[in-house]
Amino acid sequence: MPADASPHPRRGVAFFRDCTDWRVPLVKVFPVLDLRHGVCVRAVAGHRDTYRPVDMRGLRSPSPLDTARWYREHFGLTELYVADLSAILGEPPAWESYRDLERDGFRLWLDAGLGSFASWQIHRDACNPNGGQRRLVAALESLASERDFETLAPAIVVDDGCFSVDLRHGTLWTNVAEWTGWRPERFVDRIAAVGIRRVILLDVGAVGVNSGPGALELCRYCHTSYPELELISGGGVRGLDDLRRLRDAGCTAALVATALQSERLTRDDLDKL
Repeated sequence: MPADASPHPRRGVAFFRDCTDWRVPLVKVFPVLDLRHGVCVRAVAGHRDTYRPVDMRGLRSPSPLDTARWYREHFGLTELYVADLSAILGEPPAWESYRDLERDGFRLWLDAGLGSFASWQIHRDACNPNGGQRRLVAALESLASERDFETLAPAIVVDDGCFSVDLRHGTLWTNVAEWTGWRPERFVDRIAAVGIRRVILLDVGAVGVNSGPGALELCRYCHTSYPELELISGGGVRGLDDLRRLRDAGCTAALVATALQSERLTRDDLDKL
């Protein structure tokens, strides 16, 4: 979890700031940068071949740095979730883009296809200990075998990283044959059992389609069963009401792209968070 985000109440710090209106959603918003072939694209339902460059009002270009600056100028947000789709699909990571963003003052949560201990080590060693603050994210989609998870999980714990449970229309998005047919709750149990403390629950089928958060029920299960976990979700967030739903389901942060890019969420809205 980011250093300036509120920890879970079970860790001794109040999740809710002092306020009298319980309806105010105290959930931190992380803008999403989906990178593909050097530019930021708008993600829709996980159909990556159809993704097109982002095109927001006032955006200079869809480059990662210009897109990040657009988020900062319009919303004051400097902590980003970066999904390097090219790296996730097996191409070289966008190392220079990561460094450009960090040099410009952005803090990154980075999902770049980290599906093995070896790939985790490469990215961990590339982190700048004297400047850029980069939190690494390993994702279910990127795992090729159960053994990869077993060797990667201890590194995630030691390095205070994050694991993303990827869903597609409510089912696990996985290439591991042994996990095909598992209920998502069973995989959450597996994550908790190995000591991972920070989890993203993301249903890519809900991304960009204006349908509302797609992983709410799984969030509720995770929060009820493992309240010590720091829980983040996204996919389908349309506005403040959806942030309230995520808050009530136990989330401390939300990954948001389309609602910011279309300005259905405004800076005034975020100032209430």
